[in-house]
Amino acid sequence: MMTVWTDKPHSSSGMYRSGTTLIEVIAAMVILSTLIASVAVARAKFLAKWREADRKVQVGRALDQIISDWLVGPSSAIPRASQGPLPSNCHWRTHTVPSVDAAAMGCLIVRVEADSDLSGGEQNSPLLFVDLLVHREKQVLPK
Repeated sequence: MMTVWTDKPHSSSGMYRSGTTLIEVIAAMVILSTLIASVAVARAKFLAKWREADRKVQVGRALDQIISDWLVGPSSAIPRASQGPLPSNCHWRTHTVPSVDAAAMGCLIVRVEADSDLSGGEQNSPLLFVDLLVHREKQVLPK
């Protein structure tokens, strides 16, 4: 008697079964959706950081222009306690910073800060700040 071999199994155990089950498809979809969600969240964080950095660059350029205008004139042209507008819903302000070392040199430190107007009145740390070492004006006493 001759035996004939076939590709199909004789039992219903599915030993040669190909394809995927519903559980495998669902597991693959869960893994894929998790991957897509994590990429979307990472991209959103990246874009937020990019916008923040771009805004700091714009504010830095505007602040640089203001400071360069001040430095062209005498040291009295640098405001000690003042404020003004900047582009991109920001403003600048100046105030003096106490420093024993600067006072020993006959100078004072004027800090120029750029803050966002979007903070809603909250006192946050400034977007940017620059410390300027300014010579004190000698007071001439009348004779």
